[in-house]
Amino acid sequence: MCCFFCPFFIFVGCRCQANSKTVHGKKHDNSPAMAFWSSQTRTVERRRAAGLPVVDEMQRFRLLVCCMFCSICTSLIYVFDLFTTQFVARFNLSVGDQSTISTVGLVFCYFTLPYGVLYDYAGPFPLIIICLITGGLGSLLLGLAFDGYVPGTVTNFSVFYALMNTCAGLIDVAYIVTLAEVFPRNLGPVVALAKILTGLGSSVLASISVNLFGDNISGFIYTIMAFSVVVCGVAAFVVVLPPYFINGWRRRGKSAEQLAAMVALEPAYRHKFVPVRRLGVGYVVVVLLLVFFTVQSPVVSYTKVSRGVSVALGIITIALVLCFFLMLLPIRWLGGMDDNTGEEPVRANDAEDEEEEEDDCGKGVDPATTNPTLPNAPEKERAALPDGATSEPGGDLEAPQDFRYGGTVWDNLKQPDIWLIFIVFVFQSTMGVIVIYNASTISVALTGHKRSQQTSALYTAFLGVSSPIGRTAMGMFEAFVQHQPPNNCRYVVTLALPLSPLLAAIAGVLLLTMPGESILFPYIIVYFEEVCLPLLVP
Repeated sequence: MCCFFCPFFIFVGCRCQANSKTVHGKKHDNSPAMAFWSSQTRTVERRRAAGLPVVDEMQRFRLLVCCMFCSICTSLIYVFDLFTTQFVARFNLSVGDQSTISTVGLVFCYFTLPYGVLYDYAGPFPLIIICLITGGLGSLLLGLAFDGYVPGTVTNFSVFYALMNTCAGLIDVAYIVTLAEVFPRNLGPVVALAKILTGLGSSVLASISVNLFGDNISGFIYTIMAFSVVVCGVAAFVVVLPPYFINGWRRRGKSAEQLAAMVALEPAYRHKFVPVRRLGVGYVVVVLLLVFFTVQSPVVSYTKVSRGVSVALGIITIALVLCFFLMLLPIRWLGGMDDNTGEEPVRANDAEDEEEEEDDCGKGVDPATTNPTLPNAPEKERAALPDGATSEPGGDLEAPQDFRYGGTVWDNLKQPDIWLIFIVFVFQSTMGVIVIYNASTISVALTGHKRSQQTSALYTAFLGVSSPIGRTAMGMFEAFVQHQPPNNCRYVVTLALPLSPLLAAIAGVLLLTMPGESILFPYIIVYFEEVCLPLLVP
């Protein structure tokens, strides 16, 4: 398993090297005392002086790849179902005990409002540190309980699983919100690619568990612990908000002019298209993983494979996941290699139109002509500006094609829209979260017999296959919406809102009417609908 973690240490090394780089033959060093967190504003000034684009595309993709592995950490919420059968047999857990453990875990996974306030002030770093502690500690204690070093009681399991779910819920909040700010121009395809690993991560973990560890449950749990600690440790230094995002921590000790200069960088991010080929590498790897798991999961579950073949399948799983690092290859053909090109390679022919046209979809601006001393920002940034820093009403400002909620957490809580979305989530979760996290209990109730480890892995693997398909579909739909002509915006992303409740209703009817041995089909529908609504309101 060492090969699974080595790229992350190389990843951190690249991060350090990026903070001391050579531009046009001149070496620029940051402060050696804090090399991991170089000044983003000084980096921007160096890039401008060197004639490079303000947005460092390779740095953005390092963040994206790191977020994709953070997304696998989010799959910790599905892990308990992989070894439920062994825990039930080992510790004599009843159906009520299993429900208690999963319910407590879910509460801690989704209760993230206090951490949202912390994110507003200090960004993702403190949340990721909490994830490192809770994920590592929860997995360690769960493994020790299975090895007999810690009492295996319902209370203990609830606490351990709650710690793991806290890690899963917080890492999801930390990287998704950060991605939305770093890639505002191509939010749909980028977030969809990252969130695909939340579903595929369950398939990855299921494949590793069955093929490499077999009945060695504690060894698998310790591997999860090591993975979560390494990923969170790297993410603490890589997942960073863009310089234009001003929070309470960044506001400290800065003058109004400094803050205004930071906010003035926003148009560069709003206009910057992601390199299509480099992003496409990630989607190619996703397709390979989908094909692999679609074939591998039923074969392992319903046929007897030798130990050698099983180990080979596990190694292939790890190798395919590591292929996401191919997105960071320094190949100019992939794009993003600091070429002094336009900000919008996909729609370069629309640049002049965006400067002249303004309608409901937004008004384009040229980042090079943006006034750095009198920046214009959306509501979020306007609220974050210091006293005396104002925005001109007639200034250049690119509004997103779909409405975005700005302001702090407390500002959003005053919006009735947020509470309506919350109510939708509550009702939708009845057929989504509750059914998914109690898959083993529902299967036993409908079939009358316990599930094998292979069957549990099959359900978890199909969760990983169905979820990415749904996320990819929603991401492509949002990309289609974003690429509509500025003067003809006929569709908005929220048109897809009714899809999730409709699929939930269909899946519920099928679960109530189909025989117990055939409930995998409605579960696939549940897995698909569960990802539709969250992607519409990231």
